[in-house]
Amino acid sequence: MKSVLFGTLNLGKLREARMVCNKFGLNLVAPSEIRQDNYVDFGLDAWPGPVPEIEETCQDYLGNARLKARGFWLWSGIPSISDDSGLEVEALGGAPGILSARFAGESCDFNANIEKLLALLQGERQRRARFRCLICCVFGEEREFVCEGVLNGQIGYERRGQGGFGYDSVFLVDGYDKTLSQIKEEGLPVKTHRVLALEKLADLDLSAGL
Repeated sequence: MKSVLFGTLNLGKLREARMVCNKFGLNLVAPSEIRQDNYVDFGLDAWPGPVPEIEETCQDYLGNARLKARGFWLWSGIPSISDDSGLEVEALGGAPGILSARFAGESCDFNANIEKLLALLQGERQRRARFRCLICCVFGEEREFVCEGVLNGQIGYERRGQGGFGYDSVFLVDGYDKTLSQIKEEGLPVKTHRVLALEKLADLDLSAGL
């Protein structure tokens, strides 16, 4: 398999992305897996140094995904994928959107984010929402692929399920009477927004560009 760096520190994202990419011949490598004692295994002439912290400073998903993918490519020299995704709730005008991970504040966790979301939607009957993911893969200075995936559903009134991460426990997927957490927990077949975006990369014959 050909190796591609997946620029994330989120293990949930990494597991999900690996399951998809393995099917079309790509081995996703986490930045933390490139160490001073094994960099030659990835075809590198020298250790690139500690994993960089790349802040998401753009105001849209694509900008943040491109910023991270290009930053990890510059750091490692390995073709790099990165994503930015968020939850968009119609009744909240598309919020939290790019602020999904820090909806309740800069140092918050997803428990606080979910509590804020449910509080804002209290008494609201129109609860349509979608998860949206933009993925950017950088191969070189002027070589990149970009793909988008969307998963539609609505926000439930309470948390259900222990699987997944983020807002999964309150997101009811269209076509199911279950949250995304429950679907993942039970191993039911569903393509998340991230999976849909990654599969579009496969359709672009990503491996042929390496």
